[in-house]
Amino acid sequence: MTATQERFERIERNLEKVAELAHAIGASVIAHDGQIDKLLQAAQAHGEQIAQLARTQQEQQKQWEQLRREFQAYLTTVHPRQ
Repeated sequence: MTATQERFERIERNLEKVAELAHAIGASVIAHDGQIDKLLQAAQAHGEQIAQLARTQQEQQKQWEQLRREFQAYLTTVHPRQ
């Protein structure tokens, strides 16, 4: 085997290793894309939950303020100011 043939074989082996590595990296990228998609879906779901909690808090605040006004009105009827 000549030196040139040995170089070509070495280059071919290296190219095969590079191809295997590229394939492995591609598979890893695809797996990470799936993970990122799942994380985005979870973040969107949590965002919707947070929005619902904010709406609930606003409604409870309105109810609390109404209850406070009603209780103040009750106290005024029970103990009118002098």
